[in-house]
Amino acid sequence: MTRALLFLCGSILWVMTTSWTDRNILEIVINLDNEVLFESELTEIDSISRKIIYHLKSDNPGFPTRETIYIDGIGKVKSSLAVFHLRVSNQTCYGSYIQVQDEIESGINQLRNEASIKHFGLKLSELSDLQLEKICLIYPLRIYENDEIFEFFK
Repeated sequence: MTRALLFLCGSILWVMTTSWTDRNILEIVINLDNEVLFESELTEIDSISRKIIYHLKSDNPGFPTRETIYIDGIGKVKSSLAVFHLRVSNQTCYGSYIQVQDEIESGINQLRNEASIKHFGLKLSELSDLQLEKICLIYPLRIYENDEIFEFFK
């Protein structure tokens, strides 16, 4: 099924149209005991970024897909179609929630830094705004916390 997805990268709002499948949705749950499940597996918070990197770099048929896109100044690259569905209990500790979000962002930023060095020879923190926006197209950060929104993209 083809869906439209809006995401913010730098100062630009991008619209992507693509086919979404369940394999592109990585579910992260924080339960009422503040335990974290990554894809239904009990996980320590500090290992989330490593799991994200593993899932997004792998060619495993059960992991999120990547589509080939053309980026001006870079050329053809594989862009991640991963969507993070973050589900929390009403009793979840705010600190756990923030730690999980930070780990998701850390994993994506590590992948972006690798892509930045590969395509521009610069660390992510050294890129211009335009270069950063191009790298964000390779590894966009898409987090959905609202089940209604999630269902729209499912």
